[in-house]
Amino acid sequence: RGGPGPRGAAPSVPVLRLERPWTFRPLTDSVEVYSPAGARPAPPRGDAAAAACEDWFLGRVVWRWALFSRRFDVRDDGDNTLFHVRGGIFSPWTFNIQDPRTGEVIGAVRKQWSGFVKEMFTDADNFGIEMPRGLRSSEKALLLGAVFLIDFLYFEDNDPNSQRHRGQHAG
Repeated sequence: RGGPGPRGAAPSVPVLRLERPWTFRPLTDSVEVYSPAGARPAPPRGDAAAAACEDWFLGRVVWRWALFSRRFDVRDDGDNTLFHVRGGIFSPWTFNIQDPRTGEVIGAVRKQWSGFVKEMFTDADNFGIEMPRGLRSSEKALLLGAVFLIDFLYFEDNDPNSQRHRGQHAG
């Protein structure tokens, strides 16, 4: 974060910040997506000096519990639903991106098979995302936030006693 890049390259600058707020609501989870200060060319509205010091809230991705499907709503900073992301229980590695007005599938998030050894002995995952053309940068960032939430909820090994966590031992 902000340190020098490899071999004298320019310092790295964060381009996206994700935050998972704690909630008391059962059977729901979310991630908030921010554009860090300095990562955008100009604020969308308001005082430019104040905006230069603050992260810009892009929106949130909300997971909602459902019995026979995996459901996410992608919402902008005004809490308007931009996309639905849905995964069925019989296609566990594919999540369709849908237009909320028509229900039409306009893209997809897919977990890609990494090979037996990598899948069994590491917690590393590869995802592919197909987005519709013409999306704004903020909409792309929100869909990327959806990928991170999907990975955390369905594919990460969140057990602190797991032997798959490098440098840690069950005990």
